[in-house]
Amino acid sequence: SGRRPLAPDRRAGQTGLVGRIISMIMADPRLAGIEESTGLLADPALPGADFMGELLEMARARPNLTCAAIVEHWRGTRFETRLLELARESGRFEHEGVDLESEYRHALRQLDEQKRRQMVKQAASARSPGELTEEQRALLRTPRRARPSRPEE
Repeated sequence: SGRRPLAPDRRAGQTGLVGRIISMIMADPRLAGIEESTGLLADPALPGADFMGELLEMARARPNLTCAAIVEHWRGTRFETRLLELARESGRFEHEGVDLESEYRHALRQLDEQKRRQMVKQAASARSPGELTEEQRALLRTPRRARPSRPEE
């Protein structure tokens, strides 16, 4: 397709990573059906996981949902103001000719890498090996070069 990814300076704009992912789902709810979304975005450690889980479920059930319908669903809730901001952001994707699927997958990889770095940091800060979970031990045993690398910007 003739669509392109967002410029790097745009990726790092005012909207954080999770907000950018939400904006992309609002722009094209079919993105919620991408398999990588399932575990990563429904992770309880993710800020807004409850909201994200509900949004993903709604978008999967109704992939032809409009951005306005998504905003309307949360009208009168504590999410309304932020969703209105993200709705404006989602409208820019079409205007800028962004390849939403590529951008969405890129954002999911970034989120996964961010979570991995956080897990390594938590594991490395343990006072003794006995405090580590098996998952943390395995993560620390994995050589850095074997861990998933940051995607190229």
